[in-house]
Amino acid sequence: MPKRYKSDAFEAAHEAAAALNKIGVVSDAEMRDFDERCLVPETAKRKAFGGRPSVPTFEVFKDAAAKWRWRLTGANGRTLATSAESFDTRKACLSAIEALRHLEEAAIIG
Repeated sequence: MPKRYKSDAFEAAHEAAAALNKIGVVSDAEMRDFDERCLVPETAKRKAFGGRPSVPTFEVFKDAAAKWRWRLTGANGRTLATSAESFDTRKACLSAIEALRHLEEAAIIG
């Protein structure tokens, strides 16, 4: 099963640490710490609800106009939110997702 990273930034950091581990600069214990910090936990990878991930997930896909969009799906498989706009690049779409993931402090009005 391929590794799943929390974000592109975590993937880059993990790959750098893995390279340093390979040449002995980063210890195996430090590498395990990088694994814990950068990779999606095993419990989140487990499948439930008929093959869907057991946690809410962002799905990145191309729409009919070949533009990038995202969809947030709950653990029950239902769509919770979708991108209101399309993006020219996958990287721009992932950046929008990262911005949303940091909105936990956002105020609720009404």
